[in-house]
Amino acid sequence: MIRNFITFVFFVIPVFGQAQSLQTITKNNSAVAALEKENAAAAERELLGAMASDPFRSDLRYNLGLAFFIQKKFDRALKEFESVARAQPLGGDEKSQDLRFKALFNAALASQ
Repeated sequence: MIRNFITFVFFVIPVFGQAQSLQTITKNNSAVAALEKENAAAAERELLGAMASDPFRSDLRYNLGLAFFIQKKFDRALKEFESVARAQPLGGDEKSQDLRFKALFNAALASQ
């Protein structure tokens, strides 16, 4: 089925990035490790915890969308991917456009 072709790109937050708490960084990186081990439920818990203190981070929302998708929670995955795509400015930098494309691609898969 086409759902097997989801774009898996995990975002590990670098320590020197945007103003963010060490807790957010740790939870995201732990979630990425869980996703790589195919433990999407653990990744979901970590990401929801990280989003409690930083709910507008697109990288957290993208990874949460992946966790939902893996668990076949397609409606919730679609919501996260659409949120990420909307948050990326049109004509933004290459990283933003790449994230927007991946989010829209995965949203299309989740909506089928």
